[in-house]
Amino acid sequence: MDLKLYLNKIISTALLLLMVPCIIYAAEKKNVLILNSYHQGYKWTDDEVRGIVNGLFPEQDNIKTYIEYMGTKWNFSSDYLKELCILYKKKFNRVRFDVIISTDDDAFNFLQKYRDGVFGRVPVVFCGLNWITPGKLSGMKSVTGVNETTDISLNLYLMMKVHPQVKKIYAVIDSTTTGISVYNKLIEIMPQYEGKIDIIPLYDLEMKALMEQVSIMGNDSLVLLTVFSRDGTGQFFEYDEYSTMISKKSSVPVYGLWDFYLGHGILGGNLATGYSQGITAGNIALRVLKGENAESIPVVMDSPNTYMFDFLQMKRFGIGRDLIPAASIVINEPSSFYSVNKTVLIP
Repeated sequence: MDLKLYLNKIISTALLLLMVPCIIYAAEKKNVLILNSYHQGYKWTDDEVRGIVNGLFPEQDNIKTYIEYMGTKWNFSSDYLKELCILYKKKFNRVRFDVIISTDDDAFNFLQKYRDGVFGRVPVVFCGLNWITPGKLSGMKSVTGVNETTDISLNLYLMMKVHPQVKKIYAVIDSTTTGISVYNKLIEIMPQYEGKIDIIPLYDLEMKALMEQVSIMGNDSLVLLTVFSRDGTGQFFEYDEYSTMISKKSSVPVYGLWDFYLGHGILGGNLATGYSQGITAGNIALRVLKGENAESIPVVMDSPNTYMFDFLQMKRFGIGRDLIPAASIVINEPSSFYSVNKTVLIP
């Protein structure tokens, strides 16, 4: 064989061998879909996505992430969901997902009904799914995730402890998917409080009627703001809008169930956080991407919630730090004299 031809053949083979790892690497890149129930800019959803991305961070170079927003706070009719099926089937007809991470109930319910037909039987990791029961996951294979439990009972206990004079707690609730879950849970636990305190649901009211109601409450009352993104007329409100409106109008302290209300008028509560939900789901998704069967990974049932309060609202209603749980996070608290002047106090 001609020496020049022989050398060229060796060089070509060597170059091909150098390219093989790159080809294998590209083939092994995993596709992850984050399917959000709500819209971008909704703080809870943004926090969940941020948590998911951080949970996936250790393998970020080997993952291609797709993020979709269903926008069901605006529209969740059956016709709209069917149109989303058609859209996603066309949009991702050339993409094979290795795992789908769903945030909140509407996205999970959508996947439970349409996943196999739209995406195929892709493993699903959920977060933000409210009050999981075995029946909620029935009929769906290859699924796991993290439970979201906004502990209403714990918050009612907190409110009664901080305000021993309270006789009535008004629970503000809308008729969205999350709102219905909250309402059903509240109805379930109300008999436990008979003879102790009156729990009064303010369910699916018009915003004007709600504003009037909270403005005339007596000193023996409190407000528990659950979710009110859509009022009884169907008008949509962002979380910071309705939280601020209700809290400003309310003549009594307002407590909440989610951390996105903090800083927008609520006094505080034992609050669920979107970031904790998201990072937990991201960590679970990594295990699936590394080969674990989703069904073999137990659902995380203990929702990672935290006591959190707003110092400005504590001051407004005369609530001292001695009245709230010792491990609470308090925002808007002024720096103490010691922390500000410790360089002066300690030589």
